[in-house]
Amino acid sequence: MLKFAMPFEEPQPEPDELKISGGSEVNVGESVRLTATLGENDVTAEAEWESSDKAVATVANGEVTGVAEGSVTITASVGSQNATYEITVKSGEE
Repeated sequence: MLKFAMPFEEPQPEPDELKISGGSEVNVGESVRLTATLGENDVTAEAEWESSDKAVATVANGEVTGVAEGSVTITASVGSQNATYEITVKSGEE
């Protein structure tokens, strides 16, 4: 009887995924802080941040400032990875 040994392959770890966390709402004229993490590492300072509509909200170093009512998508990029996060800007008159 012949026996064949299957080569054992070490399971490969999942690559670290870029994620954004923080508040999802901000009032016009106020700011909310977002954090970018890659695996367990805080990469907020290294990330390149972008707002889908600077007329609604701006972003710098993870700090999103509401400009006008609406919704925007905030994108953080680190190396070849991107993550997006939705923010709603409210008038603050509630």
